[in-house]
Amino acid sequence: MLSDYITKSIESLNAKTDASVIKSEFTWTAPVTAFAELIVALDAYAVFNNTPIGIGKLSIFFSSLFNLGHINIHKKYEEIRIRKKNRTVFLDALKLSLMRKLDLDDENAL
Repeated sequence: MLSDYITKSIESLNAKTDASVIKSEFTWTAPVTAFAELIVALDAYAVFNNTPIGIGKLSIFFSSLFNLGHINIHKKYEEIRIRKKNRTVFLDALKLSLMRKLDLDDENAL
C-alpha cells in the first residue's frame, strides 16, 4: 500500500512539474513596462478564475511563457503608477491597434 501511495505521489508530482514547465517559441519583444501594464490589467480585471490572482504569480507564469526571465513586476508597477501624463500607454496602443484591425477587416469584407 505504501509503495502504491509513493508511486501515485511521484506520478502526480511529475504531472504537475511537466505542466508548470512551459516551453514557448514566442518571445516578448515590447518593453518590460508594457508587459507589466498587461499583467496588472489582467489581474485587476480578474480574468483568471474570476478572481485577482496577484501580479507576482501572473508575472512568473507569463514571463516563462514569453521567455522574459525574472522581472521585478512590483517595481515596474510602481513605475506605471507614478507616471504623470498617461498611465496606460501600452493598453491604449493595444486598443487602437485592435480598432484599426477591426475597421480594416470591415473594409475588406465589403
